[in-house]
Amino acid sequence: METEKNSKIWLGGNLFGYTCDERRAGEILENASSMGIRSIDTSSSYSYGLSEKIIGSWIHRNCDRDKWFISTKIGMITGQSSAGIGAKRNITKTVHQSQDNLQTDYLDVLFLHNPDPTTEPEETISAFVDLFENNVVGAIGFSNVDKPQIMRYIDTLIENSIYNIPIYVQNEFNWAIRSPKFWSNLFEDLKKFQIFSVSYGILMHGLLAQTFAEYKRLQFQDENKRAVKSCKIRKFLEDENLGQCLEALDLELKTLGLNLFDFSLHFSLINSDYSIWGVRNIDQLAQLSRSELVKLSDSDIFNLMKIIHGYSLNKSLT
Repeated sequence: METEKNSKIWLGGNLFGYTCDERRAGEILENASSMGIRSIDTSSSYSYGLSEKIIGSWIHRNCDRDKWFISTKIGMITGQSSAGIGAKRNITKTVHQSQDNLQTDYLDVLFLHNPDPTTEPEETISAFVDLFENNVVGAIGFSNVDKPQIMRYIDTLIENSIYNIPIYVQNEFNWAIRSPKFWSNLFEDLKKFQIFSVSYGILMHGLLAQTFAEYKRLQFQDENKRAVKSCKIRKFLEDENLGQCLEALDLELKTLGLNLFDFSLHFSLINSDYSIWGVRNIDQLAQLSRSELVKLSDSDIFNLMKIIHGYSLNKSLT
């Protein structure tokens, strides 16, 4: 595991206060820290702020704040509109609340959780620049953005000749829905900026960590909770091509002594600057730690990608 403050793997704080109570979250944070994972991503909206409070309380009790890299978001509740989240008054109010929850006077990255269709980008960027210049945030970020959306915000920075603010972009990224060139295509016109890719949804709620047969069996054991969590998963569960692809990948990976979890993690790590991983317990954290050490050769990756393209998944890749 890497030991610098901003490790390549970020813990996902979305489960804290949701499926992880404070005690279990503390165990995860403690073990992650000992492994060298000291980066964590959360949001003002995760469990209505409880995630931030759990993280802030643990770090305050157990270690120096400066040892952790903390990103949070001007959040929105799942299913609600993002209208207004980029307004300056909302950003200011939410940042102060996040600082209180996290017990910190600064944030390493502040993300806009989703593009705001009702607030002019100049207003959002102005608020972010003020926070950066006042040392409240060390970097700004945008989540769930496509090329036109990210450029709406970046154009404002360009118009004002502001290139010194580090920018993080957080999007869903995994081998079933994205090509390896997704990030480079998104950033191709942004060479003047210090810009970083942050991937989430690497396992698509566990779907890409096992074969279809294994996944469906686990869903019945878990009251079908994760199987119905998103429309995307429901769609993929009915996708025979993906099912056959998972089986073929699994067979090929077994010849290398690896599994689907290993490949999904490796794909993310070699194609992203950073990857967010939500873990529910220390056993999952240990699996993540072991799989991060996996190394695949260029020829191995080429053969595995041939399998993926052979099942026409690339039709939907962006």
